[in-house]
Amino acid sequence: MRVIKSTMIDRLQGYLEALDDINGGQREFTTVVTLISSEKDDLLTEIEMFSKNISMKNPKVIKRKNYKDLCGIDSFLNLLLFPKPFSGLYPPWDTHSLPMEVLKPYKDYCLAHISDYIDFAFNEAGMGKRELERDVELLLIDNENQYLICIVMKYKNVKMFLFFYKKLFLKDDFIQLFDQLVKQEEC
Repeated sequence: MRVIKSTMIDRLQGYLEALDDINGGQREFTTVVTLISSEKDDLLTEIEMFSKNISMKNPKVIKRKNYKDLCGIDSFLNLLLFPKPFSGLYPPWDTHSLPMEVLKPYKDYCLAHISDYIDFAFNEAGMGKRELERDVELLLIDNENQYLICIVMKYKNVKMFLFFYKKLFLKDDFIQLFDQLVKQEEC
């Protein structure tokens, strides 16, 4: 197992950090991305070793859902990346007043860029196939009572991990969010 050094992953991480900054209060949301090469299929060990900014000590999977061929990735990212768009830019932090006709094109634009960065990162790692052949696994993880959601995209021996953490979210909040992700995109 090894981390794949990738310019595209660095760009994607920067893009995700910028989105984190405009959603909710400062650092209320955190998204971390890692690209690895691994011949094994031991997700918990890989998550513990390669979670980067999130310290993993003894992760346990509470819930998981597998999808074939990248089912629903845009809808997952939309829900996880845009929980309170632009509310982090001005008080009060928990509301925003931008109209949907402004938010929708912005979200669509960002999701298209994120999808491109994901494709480019896999391509940079030597996996030239497009997104429709990547499998996706959603995980709800307990890391010593710190909960997070992980999306794992896999193609051959390359895996991309996207970790989503929300400060002040309790276990029940994460379970509800995970169930909402699964419910919105049944394939």
